[in-house]
Amino acid sequence: MKNTILGTKEMNQILQEMLNGESQKEVEIRGYKLKQFDKVIHLKNQDMIYITEKQYKASKHAGRDLLELRQDCFEEKQQMRVYNGNLGLVWDIDEENEVFIVYYPDLTDEPVFIFYDFDDYKNTVDLGYALTIHKVQGNQFDYVVIPFVNAFYIMLNNKLLYTAITRARKKAILIGQPSAFRRACTNVEEAERNTFLRGNE
Repeated sequence: MKNTILGTKEMNQILQEMLNGESQKEVEIRGYKLKQFDKVIHLKNQDMIYITEKQYKASKHAGRDLLELRQDCFEEKQQMRVYNGNLGLVWDIDEENEVFIVYYPDLTDEPVFIFYDFDDYKNTVDLGYALTIHKVQGNQFDYVVIPFVNAFYIMLNNKLLYTAITRARKKAILIGQPSAFRRACTNVEEAERNTFLRGNE
C-alpha cells in the first residue's frame, strides 16, 4: 500500500536516506527531497522529450545546461513514449532552471535520458525504492523484500501474495506479522470474481 508507516510513501523517504544519503546534488521540491542518483519510477503513459547518451555527453562537455539541451531536443522533435512503471535513475539536476533528467537504460536499444520539470516530481515521476505490487506487475528483480502487517488488511489476499513473491528471480524475503501473512495465504475472497458468464452447455 502507499500509506501507513510501512507504505511506499514512508518507505521511499527512509530508503532514500539509507541508500542515497550522501548525494552530490540535492534539491527540495514542495517539501520533498530529490537527489542525484535516486531510483525513480515513471507514473504515466506519455510522450516525453529525450536526449541520447552520446548527445548528452557532448553537450555537457561543451558546458550547456539542461534547459538549453531540452529546448534543442524539443525543436528536433525528439520524443519517445515512457510507460507507467518504467524505472530509471536521476542523473543530473539543474536547480536554477528547475529541470532534471532521468537515465533509462531499457527504453530503447540505446540508453536515453528523459527530461522532467520540477513540477513533474511526485506527479509524473516519483521515488522508486519501494513500490506497490500493482506498480511492479510485469517486472522482476533479483531480490524482493515484502512487508506483511495487519495495517495492510484490505490488500492481504493470496492473489497479491503470489504476484509479490513471483517478482523475485532469486530470493523473496517476507518480513512482518505472522497473522498478516496467514491472512494473505488463506484469504481468497478478493481473488474471486462473480460474473454472469458461464461455460457452454
